[in-house]
Amino acid sequence: MKNIYLIGMPGSGKTTLGGLLASKYKLNYIDLDNYIEHLAKKTIDDLFKVSEEHFRSYETKALNALKNTKDTIISCGGGIVLRAQNKALMNGYVIYLETDLKTLEKRLYQDTKRPLLKNNSLLDLYNKRKDLYLKFADYKITATNSLCDNLKALEALYENLSN
Repeated sequence: MKNIYLIGMPGSGKTTLGGLLASKYKLNYIDLDNYIEHLAKKTIDDLFKVSEEHFRSYETKALNALKNTKDTIISCGGGIVLRAQNKALMNGYVIYLETDLKTLEKRLYQDTKRPLLKNNSLLDLYNKRKDLYLKFADYKITATNSLCDNLKALEALYENLSN
């Protein structure tokens, strides 16, 4: 089975859904931000303190390091689509978890741990990225429902892809 890359805005459910899908189907799971921290031996915050571009270079390095993996669900950071070259490094299906702004605002209410949300509005990030997600995506699911419903939609797509 090819890898599955989950993309979408912060708060779209990439990490939660990716982990649940991998667990159910006994697949490997990688949260790309955690992998980047392992690769860089620094926290995401520390990488962003240097610059966003510095972080993005590690994001691309991490994708490149994982290009030979198989049977893995990879939850990508929300900004993975900001570098067109990242798409070519994704050796599998790219699934966009489309989530409307209202739902994202509810899920991220007072979340201060995300570096880009400290200095940017969610609306600005959303407007900058929404078309890029569609360009990267092989498939799209709407992830504005309950966790259970979002997982069922992702499972149905996964089962279609694995047949």
